[in-house]
Amino acid sequence: MIERDLGIGPHLTAEPGIGGRLRERCEDFVVVEIPDHRGVPGGDYLVALVRAENWETNALVGAMSRILGISDRRISFAGTKDKRAITEQYFSFKGIRQDALTERLDLDGVAVLETFTLTTSVRMGDLAGNRFDIRVADPDAGRLDGVAPIAERLVAEGFPNYFHVQRFGSVRGNTHTIGRRIAAGDMQGAVDEIVGRPVPGEDEVMAEARRAYDAGTAPEDVMALFPQHASIERTALESLARRPGEPERAIAALPKNLQLMYVHAFGSYLFNLYLGRRLGEGRLAPEPGDVALDLDDAGRPDRERPHGVTSANAGKVAARCGARRAAVAGPVPGADILARVPEGPSRDLMAGIMEREGVAPEDFVVPELPYLTTAGTLRPLLAPLIDLERPDVARFRFRLPPGTYATAVMREFMKVEDTMRY
Repeated sequence: MIERDLGIGPHLTAEPGIGGRLRERCEDFVVVEIPDHRGVPGGDYLVALVRAENWETNALVGAMSRILGISDRRISFAGTKDKRAITEQYFSFKGIRQDALTERLDLDGVAVLETFTLTTSVRMGDLAGNRFDIRVADPDAGRLDGVAPIAERLVAEGFPNYFHVQRFGSVRGNTHTIGRRIAAGDMQGAVDEIVGRPVPGEDEVMAEARRAYDAGTAPEDVMALFPQHASIERTALESLARRPGEPERAIAALPKNLQLMYVHAFGSYLFNLYLGRRLGEGRLAPEPGDVALDLDDAGRPDRERPHGVTSANAGKVAARCGARRAAVAGPVPGADILARVPEGPSRDLMAGIMEREGVAPEDFVVPELPYLTTAGTLRPLLAPLIDLERPDVARFRFRLPPGTYATAVMREFMKVEDTMRY
């Protein structure tokens, strides 16, 4: 899989990249959440800072729910993290005591660093950001001198805020195609994408189970072929075995945040196409018809008070963007996002992309599973790169706002197309 498959387009910087690859070892990619919990101490929700090595967030939630004997719906978190990494992130648990958590949570590579209670659960987005410590393995030694000008420009202007590979699945890269099927009302096609259709480089046991499904093997027999850790596929198959001919029930049986991720990933793919077009055309500066969002000190955009850009205020908006107090934003499609973007080139660009991709705003209304209906949102075209440090030539430390991707930063330094190298 290459970046173009995910809608990812041009780079901001022109200097050659250093190549290499990320995540040769888990300790080469460290992510630490910066919390922004909104609850009051002393409530019914137990919150734990969990250190995990080589655990994807949804898989970790599934494992914790099984070992603690509670539904995964009683476990929540502020942000998803990729598997091949060391992460420190916050989880909240409903109905679990501290002693039960620390005594029973015995999983390889998982440790509880601290606990406290809140009056509300930890919710998606309850973050001030993430800190990263990343090492690039096997860089091109002859190109390391080019890192400095790349870093200088990214710190000054920000980096292209693409949704990167983690949004789409680091191995299969198909969450957006599943979301496309859901938006089209093709629930059976969505299940087929989730369970079947193996991809090159996938674990052979998983690939064989997918091939069996594609060949029409009964769901209960396919489920026996998937390993226990394939909880998503096994959950969908269990539902299909119980309720043949009801694929929407199989999707509904999956963790709700994962279902939402599918639909949002399709919107993310469309946004990537939009950002790539504007970047390729050199249109990152505010222009009439754009929307600008204020940024707080952590680089988080204020989506509640968007500012329309006009010919009269474009200069002022550009100055605020240059001072990192605002950012030009583009639409992430949903049911009514185009109605919230002023008439002009920005709206026309996204409308044209959606037409070419065969999708209309109303497709993001999902009558079969109404809670998957998404309105769409606004996303900065450039995101701030904060507190960049380079302890050595191939190691990078920095802080990012929530909802942005460290690999979108690293692609500017590395400039490799193969998403498996991220």
